[in-house]
Amino acid sequence: MIDSNIGIVRKIAMKYSTLNKLLELDDLIQSGILGLITAANKYDLNIENKAAFSTYAFQYIKREIYNCVNGKGSREVNNNKFYRTIKSLNISVGDEEETELSKV
Repeated sequence: MIDSNIGIVRKIAMKYSTLNKLLELDDLIQSGILGLITAANKYDLNIENKAAFSTYAFQYIKREIYNCVNGKGSREVNNNKFYRTIKSLNISVGDEEETELSKV
């Protein structure tokens, strides 16, 4: 369910990417994915007249990205140690550093 709705996350993240120059698009996408995961955990498949999952998840995704852009909650960019110490995944790992981590 999450893999098939990544496109919605990207579309919403693109909309908000110009609002905060400190954040990269990948950061917004990651926040949106957190919202998508939250929506997937709360979505009830047993409701009789339920909305489509993408419609349901839209608000959760939008809220997480909006909070990330505006620096609300625990993800405030200037005060959060995670954002100040984050490193690229394109680093060599392993005993002989022959493997490189990267996003797929």
